Amino acid sequence: MTMESGENDLLTPHEAATRLRVKVSWVYAHADELGALRVGKYLRFRWAHVLACVAEGSCQRRPHSRVGGGLGQVPFPVAARSDVRKA
Repeated sequence: MTMESGENDLLTPHEAATRLRVKVSWVYAHADELGALRVGKYLRFRWAHVLACVAEGSCQRRPHSRVGGGLGQVPFPVAARSDVRKA
């Protein structure tokens, strides 16, 4: 069996991005909608779930924000910084 043959294969963000022909940052930004599984500190995706998400249109483009831009949509874990003051 090849890596691309199984719909239940677990994909890394890079593999999912390659198959979808999008940037890896897009995959991270839409990780929850794509049904990301968290394995420790790593994200994995079930290809069948990713395809279903894209087919039903639940992974719509949204405005990009900078990491920590206040929208609560951080594409990857960011450690809390004690030297940053809250407004």
